[in-house]
Amino acid sequence: MIRVNIVTTIYPPPHFDGHDGDYLPDGDADVETRDMTFSELVRLLTNESILNPSSYLDAENVSHNEWLSCETYQDYRSGEWTEKSVHFARDNAPSKRKYWRWAWRAAGIIK
Repeated sequence: MIRVNIVTTIYPPPHFDGHDGDYLPDGDADVETRDMTFSELVRLLTNESILNPSSYLDAENVSHNEWLSCETYQDYRSGEWTEKSVHFARDNAPSKRKYWRWAWRAAGIIK
């Protein structure tokens, strides 16, 4: 089994009160830890439409600093933005790292 942390962050809608600049609110994050088989992980990575590997991607050394993020989407009723990411859990055994990377390949995220 491979342990992953699935982080869902919901950001409040922006309040336009005359401020210029970037909108960088704190979001409410929910972390779900799951133990998954290799097939379940590949299915998750494929079905969640995870598009963006983290900037810490290293072809040789997999670390807990790697994650995949979905596109952020907005709920047009509430104005909230939702972002989901999948992280390789820190408490995985070192031998699990190769399966994390193989799942990325199987899901078509990397070559």
